[in-house]
Amino acid sequence: MFRKFFLKKQYKKVDEIFDDNSFNQNLYQGLLKAFNTLLGDIKDGELYSFGIFTSGEYNYAGITANTYSGLDKVIKEYKDNSSYTNVSVDDLKHELKWSPCDWVYNCEINNDELDVVDQRLHELNELSNLIIDKHNDFDIAIEVVDNKVIQRLNKLYCDCLIKLKTEHSEVSRNIIFGIWLGDQSEEDRVSFIQQINSTELSEKYITESRLGIETYESRQEKRKHNKPL
Repeated sequence: MFRKFFLKKQYKKVDEIFDDNSFNQNLYQGLLKAFNTLLGDIKDGELYSFGIFTSGEYNYAGITANTYSGLDKVIKEYKDNSSYTNVSVDDLKHELKWSPCDWVYNCEINNDELDVVDQRLHELNELSNLIIDKHNDFDIAIEVVDNKVIQRLNKLYCDCLIKLKTEHSEVSRNIIFGIWLGDQSEEDRVSFIQQINSTELSEKYITESRLGIETYESRQEKRKHNKPL
């Protein structure tokens, strides 16, 4: 009986965080400020990706983005590494274009609004851990957390990115918006891309990402068989 009461109390706290409109507003304003900062610092047409980067536990929300000149910079850094001397620039471009951990603006842009968001995400993460710890069945606990926290965060993230993209369509029309995690399946990544972007941009991402994966896998296969790259 005590466990049920305790869990019900945690569920209510989760609902209160999501029902707090300031949480949504801080997230949107943080995204908007970061987007405008980027656009103010770079040339028109340079930005090709923008979105949210987070962990598998969703305990923070960072800004991730990249530009074409940023991609060239990272490619040069890879080429300067002796391990990549024999890897072509084209292959590196395919492999790195949709690798957010290699983007020059990955979690490099901070603002007060996102600091507030991270505080609320920390609260949600603590509540998730309490729910898992106090639940009788671990698998059911994970499912509860997924439904009550992760799926609601995914929807909130998508809604804010869609709103940002729609309200700034003149400059965002060629930029692919997404939600990226450090450990994420390509299926999940594509799902977010498709929810936020037009069919045309989604297909562009799928084609380019698939080419990057195939290029990387081909290079690894050649290396495994000691063939020249």
